[in-house]
Amino acid sequence: MKRTMQVFMVVVMTGLCTTILAQKKGFHIGIKGGVNGNKITGVSFQDGFEYNYLLGGFIQIPLVPRVSIQPEVLFSQSKTTSSSTVTQAFDPNNASNKMVTLDYLNIPIMLNLGGAFKFQVGPQYSLKINNNTTLLQNGADAFKSGDFSLCGGFQWRLPILGLHIGARYLIGLSDVNAVSSQNNWKSQSIQVSTGFIF
Repeated sequence: MKRTMQVFMVVVMTGLCTTILAQKKGFHIGIKGGVNGNKITGVSFQDGFEYNYLLGGFIQIPLVPRVSIQPEVLFSQSKTTSSSTVTQAFDPNNASNKMVTLDYLNIPIMLNLGGAFKFQVGPQYSLKINNNTTLLQNGADAFKSGDFSLCGGFQWRLPILGLHIGARYLIGLSDVNAVSSQNNWKSQSIQVSTGFIF
């Protein structure tokens, strides 16, 4: 229930901000979808990226010429393969390895620098919206409910009906291990997306 209220509040606040700022010159709304390649670093997880999806929207708020802020709300899915118990080192030949699926509501706030081609940098907070039942430790979820990351990349608005493409690299700054403080689990993601800016 608490997570549902948090998601509801994010959607309401985004809607209010969009309504208030819609009259500002240079203000844009956009949608995007794409591929989310992710991995979790830690001795219990398979090394290498797994590829899933992301989907969401954003607003661009101009500050000065060629500089804008871009808050986003994105749904993304992350998958990784882990050992059968979270305290065990990963062995690729172990038949009891488990696939872990995590769903996140991502809220990045990007600083855009440039015109049609923008460099982007900024923080992201990710709220986990599911409890993975295949990887639990003593009945409790093995992953923390939130993850803080730093993002960098680009977004290019093409001269075709507002179409845009973009790519980002995200590095997790938070330890998402809810089981033990002895083994840090940190996320990394590569995102490639496309969509439209209105």
